[in-house]
Amino acid sequence: MKYLIFSLLVIIGACSQPADGEQQQTENGVSETPELICKEVRNADEHPDSPLSEVYVRMGDYQLKVADVTICMSMDKSEYASQNIPDTALSAVGGWWAGGGDYFFLIADGENYRIMYKAEDESMEAPADFETVMVLSKDGEIVAPQ
Repeated sequence: MKYLIFSLLVIIGACSQPADGEQQQTENGVSETPELICKEVRNADEHPDSPLSEVYVRMGDYQLKVADVTICMSMDKSEYASQNIPDTALSAVGGWWAGGGDYFFLIADGENYRIMYKAEDESMEAPADFETVMVLSKDGEIVAPQ
């Protein structure tokens, strides 16, 4: 009987573990796998001349504002290639409004996480390149820019 109880506890424990890629909490409450998220400030339908969204990186309960943009939506991995986002990116957000777009992705970089950004405009002849806008340690501390 005690072997049955032990086996059930092992199975329950294994089933309760997060799958690969899901967020896991560390002892200090910071997520081991951060993600980029969008928060709408001014809706495009109600404010077509001045929609506003904010981009954040979320690590567990901790959120850090990255930028203000016109439009922002979470991107599915199937959309990454169309914006030259590597498929190894942990998450990506972006949006296009009135002839311009802003795109961000988050990627693991050794012991840190790197947030990359590009702005595109419909008048550009070649696609924009991504540039680093922020580097975070695994503990959620800003490493660069300082």
